[in-house]
Formats: sequence, structure tokens, C-alpha cells
Amino acid sequence: MKWAFMLMRGITEVKLEIDSKVVTQIANMNEVKAKIIRLMGKNCEKYYF
Repeated sequence: MKWAFMLMRGITEVKLEIDSKVVTQIANMNEVKAKIIRLMGKNCEKYYF
């Protein structure tokens, strides 16, 4: 389980201002990390997605 949480450390929320609008994106997300998050349940999904 520890390795799964170590993987999550690299996920970062990035906020960019484009034409006076703030756009939020998730950086360093891949299929493996997304699958782990989905397997952890809805509460975890709300945090990351």
C-alpha cells in the first residue's frame, strides 16, 4: 500500500490564468494512478478528480 501513496505524491494541481479565466488541470496523472484512485473509492475520486 505504501508504494501506491508514494506514486500519488507526484500528482499536482496546476492553475493557469488564460484570458482572465482560471483553468485548473491535474499534472503528472497517468492511467495507473487514475486506476488506483478509482479503486480507492468515491471519496478519493472527489479529491483527485
